[in-house]
Amino acid sequence: MAPESNGSNPFEEFQSPGPNQFEIPKDFLKQFEKGRSNEGDVPPLRQGKAKLGVQLSDATPDLRSQFHIPADVNGAVVLGVGPGSVADRLGVQPGDLITKFDGKSVSSAKELSTMMGSVNWGDSKRLQYNRYADNGVSTVDTSVTFR
Repeated sequence: MAPESNGSNPFEEFQSPGPNQFEIPKDFLKQFEKGRSNEGDVPPLRQGKAKLGVQLSDATPDLRSQFHIPADVNGAVVLGVGPGSVADRLGVQPGDLITKFDGKSVSSAKELSTMMGSVNWGDSKRLQYNRYADNGVSTVDTSVTFR
């Protein structure tokens, strides 16, 4: 059911501000510059041990077949990714194979979990993962800050 119209423009009373109606104080942006000057000055949002936000498994023959992972490659297979997690923000997807963490090779899900045990919120590490398909592999090697 459409609203009744009396022929008048409902926005005719709205007036957009002119170019000089709003004046921004000269020091307005200074309040934000301190946090932007050096990312190291910004405290982490969370405390304690960091989480990547993934459900992991070893690369079983079934998972290798399902996600096209070659038999000669080891790592931790991502089974699920938590919405809004660190891994989600990195673009990690189920089926990806995490092969390196902090410059060290990952051979199993348990090994990656052990490596993550020393990571705190606010730390930065390197993460490498592979995404396999019928026609090849794409490798992502990225820095991640646990926030």
